[in-house]
Amino acid sequence: MYVHATNFDLAGKSADVTVDAEVRNSSGDRATVGLAAVIVDRTGQVRARFDGEPVDMVDGEKTVSAAGALKGARFWSPEDPYLSDRATNGPVWEAHIPPGCTISRRR
Repeated sequence: MYVHATNFDLAGKSADVTVDAEVRNSSGDRATVGLAAVIVDRTGQVRARFDGEPVDMVDGEKTVSAAGALKGARFWSPEDPYLSDRATNGPVWEAHIPPGCTISRRR
């Protein structure tokens, strides 16, 4: 699982966030996999939800992604050293992974 942000707008308090996961299908059967990610602030409020496009795969590995805009972001600074609890422990995510498929945690 790899989470990264781009297109930071500090004044506008926004950024584009992408969550990537490497999925391996070793079942020998065709599978459709999908990924959704949720960003939660320290109070438990959902700040953003990203749904990725389902990916069809047979054998091997593929990267599945979910991406979107995070609005109203609270960026860390020395004056406001805010970190969300979820960000420090990893994102909340759900993956629709059929039997015989696994998610790599190598990144």
